[in-house]
Amino acid sequence: MKALLLSTALFLGIAPERQDALKDAGAESSKGRHRAVLRILDENPELLKSDPQAQYLAGFSWIRLHRPDLAKPLLTAAAEGGFSGWPGWEPVKTLLDRVATVERLRPPPAKNLPDDERLQSLRVFADDTPWIRAVLKALPDYVTRAREVFGKELPRIDIYLFESRLSYNTFYKALFGISIPTTWQNGTGNANIVTFCQADREGQAVNPPGSPRGLGDVLHEYSHALLNTLYGDGYLRQVPQWLDEGWSDYVAKEHYTELFETSASHLRRTFSKSLAPTLEELSRKLYEVDPVVRYGMARFMVEEMLKERKSLRIRDLLQRARPEGDFEKAIVEAAGVKPSELRDRVIARFR
Repeated sequence: MKALLLSTALFLGIAPERQDALKDAGAESSKGRHRAVLRILDENPELLKSDPQAQYLAGFSWIRLHRPDLAKPLLTAAAEGGFSGWPGWEPVKTLLDRVATVERLRPPPAKNLPDDERLQSLRVFADDTPWIRAVLKALPDYVTRAREVFGKELPRIDIYLFESRLSYNTFYKALFGISIPTTWQNGTGNANIVTFCQADREGQAVNPPGSPRGLGDVLHEYSHALLNTLYGDGYLRQVPQWLDEGWSDYVAKEHYTELFETSASHLRRTFSKSLAPTLEELSRKLYEVDPVVRYGMARFMVEEMLKERKSLRIRDLLQRARPEGDFEKAIVEAAGVKPSELRDRVIARFR
């Protein structure tokens, strides 16, 4: 890939001092390090302003970071500059078609938002239904909870709330480039974004308007978005899945009283009959087999981690993990306990 970018750069007559920046940005993009791509190109504004390849790389990165509004002008400029993409990369036209689908299906800016300074860190697009209005009413409390857990300064997150499952499914595929991966997923939180639909895959309401479980599910996804956005490149590849899911349930715990109770009962029944998942399965295969058990273990592993370190802030743990992507080391340093010990505690607690 570096060779391809360099030869193309020379063909277009890019000054030698800018060739390295373009090569480096291309290499980072091929590794999925999209924030690194944007940093490199931001440090070379003339390259980003004038070169269609650089504009493509930046636009592609903003697509992967779920900001189609920032991707569109860059991809448009790349197309107008005569660049359509490299072999094996998603073409400019395809990316612009995805952006157009997102714009067509995106709900309007939310009505009935509370007049509350806490919402300054959110940009909300929402259909207007009783279910969604209950979520909008809860958003200031979501931010308060997030500040308690993540710290006062929060990154800006876009929230999209849908009434129609058909629109949501199509929007999701255009935004993320894949179909919804699991049968139970009605929402997701990722870099810079939360999406949620009030209807399940059968088109039925997932919960009554304002129910604790429904409000908790959206808050859970907001926590995912904050975790991913605060950590940066490589988060989902590096974070243990039990920590990602367990921490998001911990953030939403006030709404999840019944969920924690039913999980405890389910774990007791399961551990009386069968072996518990291994730490590797909890870390890398959480969603593959019996996710009810594995999610349950995840939420109680985080609960166990916080018993002795009630003042632990996830931002500290993320900062410790980021340099090498070593979450086990970060957990030991920040919480004073190994993940394997947390698993053993949960098993002993419910066996």
